[in-house]
Amino acid sequence: SGSPVIFPATSQWELVSGQGTITDPNDPNTTVTGLGVGVNTFRYTVENGPCDNGITEDLVSILLFDENNAPADAGADQELCTPNTSTTMQGSAVTVPALGTWTLVSGGGTITDPNDPNTSITGLPVGVNVFAWTVQNGPCADPLTTDQVSLIVFDESNPVAAAGADQELCTPNTITTLTGSALIFPATGTWTLVSGQGTISSPNAATTTVTDLGVGENIFAWTVSNGPCANGVTTDEVSILLFDQGNNNANAGPDRELCFPSSATQLEGSAVIFPAVGTWTLVSGSGTLVDANDPNSFVLNPGIGENIFQWTVDNGPCESGAGVDQMSVFVFDPNNPVADAGDDQEQCTANIFTTQLEGSAVIFPAVGTWTLVSGTGTIADPNDPNTTVFDIAIGESVFLWTVSNGPCASGITTDEVRIRIFDSNNPDALAGDDQE
Repeated sequence: SGSPVIFPATSQWELVSGQGTITDPNDPNTTVTGLGVGVNTFRYTVENGPCDNGITEDLVSILLFDENNAPADAGADQELCTPNTSTTMQGSAVTVPALGTWTLVSGGGTITDPNDPNTSITGLPVGVNVFAWTVQNGPCADPLTTDQVSLIVFDESNPVAAAGADQELCTPNTITTLTGSALIFPATGTWTLVSGQGTISSPNAATTTVTDLGVGENIFAWTVSNGPCANGVTTDEVSILLFDQGNNNANAGPDRELCFPSSATQLEGSAVIFPAVGTWTLVSGSGTLVDANDPNSFVLNPGIGENIFQWTVDNGPCESGAGVDQMSVFVFDPNNPVADAGDDQEQCTANIFTTQLEGSAVIFPAVGTWTLVSGTGTIADPNDPNTTVFDIAIGESVFLWTVSNGPCASGITTDEVRIRIFDSNNPDALAGDDQE
């Protein structure tokens, strides 16, 4: 719509830039067809002869927006790692005269060229920085569209995953606290149950409680995700051992008796509830343990004599279900002599008599025992083959020497010795007077 002219003044339209066909160049109100998308500029000139305003002109722009211009798309979210704090944006292209503009929504960062879809952004701080790409498309049906993009900057100094020190608990306590390494946002951490049992209260918190732990070993993993940094994904595990206060106290079981050359026997230690640990050790003697942590371990080649083994139960922090106990493996010698109480003895005395017995020797763990069968006498040491016997009275006293040789074929053998004490005051033989 150009200004009207008063004849004989004339007016004229002409295309300066862009595109368009002027229907009547001399009509101030001419139509224009075939406009091109973008900025189309026309010049309107009025010639008014010799008047002071002889020739005047003015420009007008006709902006033709493209209805097919894409709505705003800010591009995919991006992840960076310090020391890199700059990036290039990936906003959707705009068709002029549509105009796109970048704005900061939250976080930080400097926009180099707010109207460039591919502008650079500098000075991004660690964290999540949100930018909006807004496209204005004039009078078209969808004139204003906006999209947002997040630029996530991770800190290269974020600690690698550390799940904390292993722990030991005792029932009835089934709750504990996990303490993973700290996080620098936007790094994230996640607790997961690897094995065992337990309910994690806050899986994404570095410090969280765990409930319903099961007796045994419960393993948890702390996984830290630190974006594109060199330590992008790291994992560490922690073990929570829950001991059972109902575990049996240490009991090494009954003693064993063997006869050489028997080469093995099986132990009967008290059972343990994992993670409690039982351990056999050789205290004295000899013998080879097949499995020192098996309550029912075999012992190979125990030596003749007494072989002492100790069963030790470690039940962690529990006050019960632990301790130590010992048992013996007795190996008897099949060549141990059978019982021999020695030669009978005869003495003459006017007083109570004392003597020494002469029983056969025994090879430990065989045991010999003296007992008084009849008569009188006090045995000083009943298990000494050569014990002293006191207070033997005049007459006959019988002593029994019993040798017990365990499970050997000779088993239990006995022999007796007689001690006869004659009275020195016994009168000489006197037959009396002859008789007629």
